[in-house]
Amino acid sequence: MKKVQEYVCIAIGILFLFSGVSKIIGFMSFIQSIGAYQLFPNLINYFFGIIIIITEIIGGLLCLKIKTQRIGLAVICILITEFLALSTYAIIVSIHQMCNCFLFVEGQNNSPVFLI
Repeated sequence: MKKVQEYVCIAIGILFLFSGVSKIIGFMSFIQSIGAYQLFPNLINYFFGIIIIITEIIGGLLCLKIKTQRIGLAVICILITEFLALSTYAIIVSIHQMCNCFLFVEGQNNSPVFLI
């Protein structure tokens, strides 16, 4: 059972690494999706975008190593909690925005990275 947990954690780490790298590739699209929530000025959106990308990559890397998986999962839980809070806010104020988590743009199937 412990091996299954380790493999699941590694899969989660790979998923978040992939998400972070895809956000680097489509950085401007990701920043625009943050800006759509209209919480902060543009410059601060860049700051939060960089922090989110770095956190996703670090959390993903930590999940890949057996000894640091718990720390990696804690980092990822913080990211997921932040995403849920922002999604709840978007629902309350009726903002219809895709998260662009994997560089998927609504209506475009020719995106360089298409996961979902």
